[in-house]
Amino acid sequence: MQEAGRQLIADDQIQDPAVALGAALLVDMTDTDKLQVLDRNAAIVADDKQLETPRKQNPIDLILEFHTEAWRTYYFLDFKHYDVWYYAKARLIDARNGSVVRQAKCARKPTKSANSPTIDELLADNGAKLRAALEAAKQLCMATVKEEFGIYASP
Repeated sequence: MQEAGRQLIADDQIQDPAVALGAALLVDMTDTDKLQVLDRNAAIVADDKQLETPRKQNPIDLILEFHTEAWRTYYFLDFKHYDVWYYAKARLIDARNGSVVRQAKCARKPTKSANSPTIDELLADNGAKLRAALEAAKQLCMATVKEEFGIYASP
């Protein structure tokens, strides 16, 4: 099932929301807190151990980490209607000592409505409704992390 999901997102070119969210949050955070950014390119790492390399190689003060914890199709108890469940975490890390300065979690767990799509409807048109559900998750996460981190730039 997981392999089928990976193939679907590859075929429909659906990107993990974390990369776009992290980049947008970085821009807004630098505007709010008047920070200087040394590298706007997202570094994709597999785990916390890989954060050690940029910490040691660069004279940086803070690292913004944003990652998708889980995302998947979510079926309701009738087993006919689906939506997207998304869970992500953000951390602002003191690069000098590795301590977490700020952190936030966001989750979009859908509720069934009269408009909840079937799996075929969710995936139709190269995943149009799937993309819309992910966009709703992105907006929710953006608002949640901005509030938790005190970011007020770019509405």
